[in-house]
Amino acid sequence: MSTLLLSRFDRFLVTIILSGFLTCPTVLLGAEPDPLFLEQDILDITLHGPFTSINRERDKEKEYEDGLLTYMHNGEQISLEAKYEVRGNFRLRKDICNYAQLWVDLDKDDVAGTLFENQNRIKLVVQCKSGDRYARYVAREDQAYRLFNTLTDLSFRSRLLNVTFHDTERDRDRTSLGIFIEHKDRLAARNGLDNVDLNKIPLDQLDPARGNLVDMFMFMVANTDYSLISAPEDECCHNAKLFQQTGVNRYFPAPYDFDSSGYVDASYAQTAPQLRLRSVTQRL
Repeated sequence: MSTLLLSRFDRFLVTIILSGFLTCPTVLLGAEPDPLFLEQDILDITLHGPFTSINRERDKEKEYEDGLLTYMHNGEQISLEAKYEVRGNFRLRKDICNYAQLWVDLDKDDVAGTLFENQNRIKLVVQCKSGDRYARYVAREDQAYRLFNTLTDLSFRSRLLNVTFHDTERDRDRTSLGIFIEHKDRLAARNGLDNVDLNKIPLDQLDPARGNLVDMFMFMVANTDYSLISAPEDECCHNAKLFQQTGVNRYFPAPYDFDSSGYVDASYAQTAPQLRLRSVTQRL
């Protein structure tokens, strides 16, 4: 499922992007990622929690407690206490997804010395609906993250998962694909950068080489659902985060959420009306 499948045109674009990036003056080399994101094999986990209530209520202001994350390590089951919060906007809508996207919150003391060391709050991409088609969307989105990883260390690491959701309210299981996404604080830490908590920035303060790198990558994966300088609300930006070197008045972007790209080609993905695109697979 996680094999990268690129067309000849996609490989040509990767070559152009990479060759230009390697000669730009603002290359940032990050430290090794945390243990969870070091390996690329699919990780099997089980999440225990009140998923009937979570998927029915989808209350972003509520923390769902008494959860548990379990996985196997060297033949031993490791159990970590977990809490859940729902997240997202478009994929949070019930007419779009049957299952809510999640934050998985872990206790810092519990995770020390485990595969989840340094993971206190992890974004979980949940398979939107059951079935092979929606599983392919998750696998392709994970591939998009890994493609961008090949171009720069200033990129969110991902880990593809087989997730068994054990609903403690109905004592039943469902299993589907998912993705854990590196937290922005861990991305900033391994790249020696600071998080930015602004709603928007002037275009001339965006690092030009980094901005061009992201734009070319978005062109490659046919994604127009992003902004590198502003956000509709909350902190900047739309499907991207900004980082900054201490004392330097320049901002470095890292994109995320590629499910609206033509590369993933999800059935629910929509084009921006003002762009007048025929479909999300049309490059602009």
